Formats: sequence, structure tokens, C-alpha cells
Amino acid sequence: MRHSSPNASSEKTFSGIPASPGIAIGPPIFIGRNLLNVEERTLSPEEVPMEIHKFLKAVQKTKEELLMI
Repeated sequence: MRHSSPNASSEKTFSGIPASPGIAIGPPIFIGRNLLNVEERTLSPEEVPMEIHKFLKAVQKTKEELLMI
């Protein structure tokens, strides 16, 4: 994050990867780690292979999405 000018203390400019072309003006919505709520649960030994498969599938999908950027 950087300030757009030294005199504009309330105005900030953010840069990142856009979802679509153009500009947006309005209140920002910040999504961060502290908003993620993951419920912990114990897996049975029979569930482990399927969970590993789902994880590896998600990793592959993420790699494909990153290559499109």
C-alpha cells in the first residue's frame, strides 16, 4: 500500500491484479486471513485418501489459474 500523495492522508492507492478492466470508486472491502473460519475435524483412516485427492486436485487447479495470469 502506498499513499497517492504526501498531502492526501485519507486517500490511498492500491494496486493488484484486476478482475476486469476499468476503475472503481467506492468503499473498499478488505478480505484477510482473520476473516477465514475453518472448522477443525478428525478424519477416519478411510477418509484420508479422498482428502489427499481433493487437496491435490485443488493444488492443480490453483496452478492452472496462476498460469492464466
